[in-house]
Amino acid sequence: DQEEKEVNLTYNLEEIGSDQLELSGTYGRFGVILMLRFGFNNFSAQDIFKGRAWRPLPSGDGQQLSVSLQTSGRQYQSYSLGFTEPWLKGRPTPVGFQVSHSRFTSNFGGYYGYGYYGYGSDFDRDNNTGFTNTSARVFYEQRLQWPDDKFSASTSLGYQFYFNRDYTYALPSGQSQQITVRQALTRSSVDHPIFPTAGSTFLLSAELALPIYDFIQYHKWRFSTSWNIPILRKLTTSFSADFGYIGSVTGKDVLFERYIVGGSPFDVQGYRNNFGKDIIYMRGYPSRVLGPRRNGEAVGGRVLNKFTSELRVLAIQTPQITAAPYLFMDAANTWDQIESYNPRQFYRSAGVGARLFLPILGMLEVAYGYNFDQFTPIRGQESEHDGSNRWFFQFTLGQGFN
Repeated sequence: DQEEKEVNLTYNLEEIGSDQLELSGTYGRFGVILMLRFGFNNFSAQDIFKGRAWRPLPSGDGQQLSVSLQTSGRQYQSYSLGFTEPWLKGRPTPVGFQVSHSRFTSNFGGYYGYGYYGYGSDFDRDNNTGFTNTSARVFYEQRLQWPDDKFSASTSLGYQFYFNRDYTYALPSGQSQQITVRQALTRSSVDHPIFPTAGSTFLLSAELALPIYDFIQYHKWRFSTSWNIPILRKLTTSFSADFGYIGSVTGKDVLFERYIVGGSPFDVQGYRNNFGKDIIYMRGYPSRVLGPRRNGEAVGGRVLNKFTSELRVLAIQTPQITAAPYLFMDAANTWDQIESYNPRQFYRSAGVGARLFLPILGMLEVAYGYNFDQFTPIRGQESEHDGSNRWFFQFTLGQGFN
């Protein structure tokens, strides 16, 4: 515009990529496990069919695409693909999907299987046993303005396919399927997701496995909350509570999604009877030792109650490492029926620990806890913990105890 002496300028902008390539390894029940993960945080789904956009992938819309692979060779493989659009129609309402496939194989035919205990299918011991799990989920999240802007609601629809080839006796042999609908209400005001010094979290969820055909059926409820109270500048105390219940829709017994309590993420890795369960970690106790058992093996409970308290200090906070040592007290248990719930039957532990974050490794947590209540060890785990009152060391990589 020569009269106004103005010039209109148009800038075409694209978000800078912050893609991630992660190659790591760990040692667990399957031996050495290698993991390869690609995380694309500036993906553009609408440019998939544009040849010029593949440089090396379409980018610019801020969408998130993740692809991961875990394997220990023939015995264990896991694949997953996830996509999230964080800004649906220009609003902060994430929507997306996740698909995964896991396969576990063992050459020990019949071991832990139904046939060995005489109450199920009798498989050929010369055949390989295995367990396959395929899942898919679509989800939608929405931020709420009431009661305040820290609340959010999420809805998801999921599908699970299980194929148990005499791999674990804790679940039915053969094929099992489920379709679930889950609704959750959350609130978070913490000042840091891993090392909070102030704020609180709240979760209330309900999940229904639809009773159609011969599919898995249940209704599942969960309530959890945590509070972080600053004492000094870097000294914080925290309290958390977790309640859960699984009921039957049709009156049939519920075998899937039961609560397995005890251990760390590293402890529970690869246990046959953990598949199809909801794992609740607890410091001071080995995996699976708390809750109902059948034929000496843990099958999980339908009622969950857990309390945790910590006194921690944010000792180191640098770009290279963040570390927060802590003192803790835990109490938890799970019961088979709500009628058998007894607040005097909690298993208690206390001890010391530390939570660390290193950019090259992610989160690392160690704990040294003392169990105040004796328990009967799981068959085959006597060498790990004999059930007496004693100190017990645990650690986990990539995921914490809480």
